[in-house]
Amino acid sequence: MSRNKYVKDYRLEQTISQKGRIKTGYSYIGLPYFFISDGESVARRKKTASAALVLSWLSFVAALIPRSAATKTAYVIIPFLLSAFALLSLTDTAFTAFPAREPLEHRHADKLGTKLPAASIIGAALTAGSLIAMAVAFFTGSLDPMTGDAVFAGCALIALLSEVYIFASRKQFRTREGRAGEGYVTDGKEQIPESGSGTGASEETPPSGE
Repeated sequence: MSRNKYVKDYRLEQTISQKGRIKTGYSYIGLPYFFISDGESVARRKKTASAALVLSWLSFVAALIPRSAATKTAYVIIPFLLSAFALLSLTDTAFTAFPAREPLEHRHADKLGTKLPAASIIGAALTAGSLIAMAVAFFTGSLDPMTGDAVFAGCALIALLSEVYIFASRKQFRTREGRAGEGYVTDGKEQIPESGSGTGASEETPPSGE
């Protein structure tokens, strides 16, 4: 993905502080985005999806703690370990896009509409692949089961179901593109910036691609 994808959504601004210092910040001037679902259902789904993500991480870690044959079998453990990258991507979305309020910035809408579904389905596919490989190894006799394997299978199944739930949440996180200035209110009147839909200056650097 281009590192300059979101640069056009921000405008460089300079202000003078009370001490006379020049501060450089960025103001969002891109189009606003809004959830298609109502605010209450979106807020509830953010909480449950966050809980599912925490459960996924706990299950992921718990599956690796006990000694098991699964963790020693390459074609079982490798896809399971790779699912951690999907969980990291979901965690990034949870920390950056979930707290955002309407109107959303372009980068937040993209994370919720594209990154979240992709990461959750990839994580679920990898976890499912690990479980299927474990089952095949067990029934073919190439895996000598241990007590820890039951823990591994149970935790992996919980992680899988949690990732599927997050993927199912994508419908509540769908967004629509608004018109310039829509959703910004100042003194009871809709505020329409000259260029795009600025949300005010920020001292943070603008996103350069997610």
